[in-house]
Amino acid sequence: MKQPTIAIIGGGAAGMVAALAASGPGARVELYEAQPRLGKKLLATGNGRCNFSHKGFSKANYHGGHVGFVSPAFAVHDEADTLAFFEGLGLAVMTDERDRYYPQSLQAQAVLDLLRLALDEAGINVHTDTRIAKILPTPAGFDLGRGRRADAVVVATGGEAAPALGGTRDGYELLTALGHSLVPTAPGIVQLVCDLGPLKACKGLKRVCGLTICADGKPVATDHGEILITSYGLSGPPVLQCAGAAVRALNGDAKVQACISFFPGLGETALLDQLTSRRDAHPNRDAAAFFVGMLPRLLAQSVLKRTGVAIHGALDDASLKKIARTLCQWSLPVKGPRPFSDAQVTLGGIDTADFDSDTLGSWLVPGLFAAGEVLDIDGDCGGYNLQWAWSSGRLAGRSAWDYVTQQK
Repeated sequence: MKQPTIAIIGGGAAGMVAALAASGPGARVELYEAQPRLGKKLLATGNGRCNFSHKGFSKANYHGGHVGFVSPAFAVHDEADTLAFFEGLGLAVMTDERDRYYPQSLQAQAVLDLLRLALDEAGINVHTDTRIAKILPTPAGFDLGRGRRADAVVVATGGEAAPALGGTRDGYELLTALGHSLVPTAPGIVQLVCDLGPLKACKGLKRVCGLTICADGKPVATDHGEILITSYGLSGPPVLQCAGAAVRALNGDAKVQACISFFPGLGETALLDQLTSRRDAHPNRDAAAFFVGMLPRLLAQSVLKRTGVAIHGALDDASLKKIARTLCQWSLPVKGPRPFSDAQVTLGGIDTADFDSDTLGSWLVPGLFAAGEVLDIDGDCGGYNLQWAWSSGRLAGRSAWDYVTQQK
């Protein structure tokens, strides 16, 4: 009897793991990647260091139309399974102070090299520079064009974020052509375009701040860390972490504000006390000199402009109160995200309602499976999206193997 074939479309993180999971006895695996090399986007993750998971992750770190969809995949391939998988490949693992998992070498290339070595050792046929343009179900399986066929297919093409690294809409087009629904997409884990007002003069300023995203006046996300003020708005880890909530709110027609605290952990009352003590210690200094040694010069000038305090005027109690409030709650209107070219992940994707969460198999097309970012699931910043790739790739690949071997 002819050995059944499983086709994996997409050679990124989810696709490589799906191929390995599908490579059990009794099936041949063909892995197709449109780019010249596998895992191009993987090399850029974690600033090239590959933050491949996060300690203690849960479904609370994931977003989409049906968040509970992730639970079966994580039950099949959890945190311990991820560590065992990579350590079994030969990867030495470490965690940082924020509980993020990295290779000890801090090189994404090490993770990719081990995955490629595992694919080779498993006898998986890898086809790079090979774009699959159609998936046509037939009585004998699937026709993938140009003489390619398969008995089961896993679509793991990723999303459209970072097109320079292989981000694409191919998976959406393949799956919607088969009747699946597409949840509108948007950039995620991305910088935010804001109306900076006086802060525009601070372009290039980096400072550890608190950040709260408010939609129609209600907080929807918060984080703290180093924020970078840019010519277009805001960047930095807290911005990337909160961007998904901001973009979703904007897509829901909410008015979105980014509220910055330039003194995180210090409330408005405590800051006002500090400012008052500072003024009382140097009563003859005008507003222009008041912040020397306390704030960067351009930020100090922006605060005075925002509050309407004269640069060469005296600082009375009312002025200090306005300054304290502004430094603790500087609110900026958010206009939108930077484009997909700057994004690390895609919000939206193929509606998970069309798939069985226990197998990642399509309810519409028997023998068709999907994994990773092509689906309407995205994780927080910090290794969560790669964890979804590993877990969903494992479940989809194994389910495809179960499907073809049970058909024999």
